[in-house]
Amino acid sequence: KQSVTKDRILQFSEKYIEMSLLPEGAPDPEAHASLSRKTEAPDGDMRGAIDAAVRYIERQILKNKTRLSKRMRTENIPAQVSADDFTVKEEKEFEIIRTKRFSVKPMSPEEAILQMNLLNHDFFVFRDSENESLSIVYQRKNGGYGLIVADDAT
Repeated sequence: KQSVTKDRILQFSEKYIEMSLLPEGAPDPEAHASLSRKTEAPDGDMRGAIDAAVRYIERQILKNKTRLSKRMRTENIPAQVSADDFTVKEEKEFEIIRTKRFSVKPMSPEEAILQMNLLNHDFFVFRDSENESLSIVYQRKNGGYGLIVADDAT
């Protein structure tokens, strides 16, 4: 009985446990006390207990091998990034596609909002009738309107 048990354990250890492949700091496979609690046969059959332990350990090894192989796939490891990926390519020229000219009429901001809505635009440029400054009204994304007043400082 004892030689069969030793042969079974040796066969198992040769098949699955390669101590050189274990990473540094990995727990010692022989130090698991919980394994003995899970594999004790209630009727005291030593051979059945060893077979159960081998099956349990094989399942654990297969589970951990699968988990490790998923982590070590090449698509999970980030590729080397070249310095060219971080360089900003500046535009040499800004191409103006269209130029539009219009007269800027004096009006109140409320009247400018009405004009903007009539034209179905997002903004409207006007000269404020109160202080003669160049101004822009616009529709805000969250609702309501905004007013930009240009400073006439020269």
